[in-house]
Amino acid sequence: ATRKLRSPGLDQPHQPRKKGEQTLLTHGPDQGAGSGSVNLNECHYYELPWPADVLRQNEYYSQLFSLKITLSYFVEPNPGKSAAVDPANYQSFGLRFVLKRPGETADQFRRRINSAEQVGQNNAPAVDDVGTWQFGSNSITAGSLHCDIWTGTGAQLASRNLICVKPVTGWWKARKNPEVCDQPARYALVLTLDSRGQEIDLHTPISTAIAQPVEIDL
Repeated sequence: ATRKLRSPGLDQPHQPRKKGEQTLLTHGPDQGAGSGSVNLNECHYYELPWPADVLRQNEYYSQLFSLKITLSYFVEPNPGKSAAVDPANYQSFGLRFVLKRPGETADQFRRRINSAEQVGQNNAPAVDDVGTWQFGSNSITAGSLHCDIWTGTGAQLASRNLICVKPVTGWWKARKNPEVCDQPARYALVLTLDSRGQEIDLHTPISTAIAQPVEIDL
């Protein structure tokens, strides 16, 4: 039988300030840092309701779109001697976003995330080089406000329809006290899609898709 992963929901999209622009917002569910001395907790996956049929039409297939991704959360600082040079010692935990690659299935995407965790890359930059990123991987290796802008074609965007928010290491991992390492953490994830001057109604199909229950085939 086909397994299903129910995705945390996205809020209803904001009314666009201009035609061809659309913003999605979600307040992330509690994301625990994990229990024990080394464990991290679950990743969250969000299916992005892009109108794939429209984006693959001839007039938008090669048209450039911009996707701005902003991830914000609060960390508990640890102002020790080494904290100033090592973000993993300063922050209680961290979060990263990862965008599904064009042509990658949801199952392949999830396995890629899991593989990175198993080989110890959970604190590595979590963007890839498919399309163009304005700031690049170095812009999201520290701090608790991460923002980057991806630019690619409508055809590429149509299949970049899944994003993961995953935890990375911090000083909480060294605390065995459940009152510390099992604390929940909240985040906000904002995605703004811009058609770069091309007039296209993004609001209607996205609103319709979000109003329906979201399930991801795995």
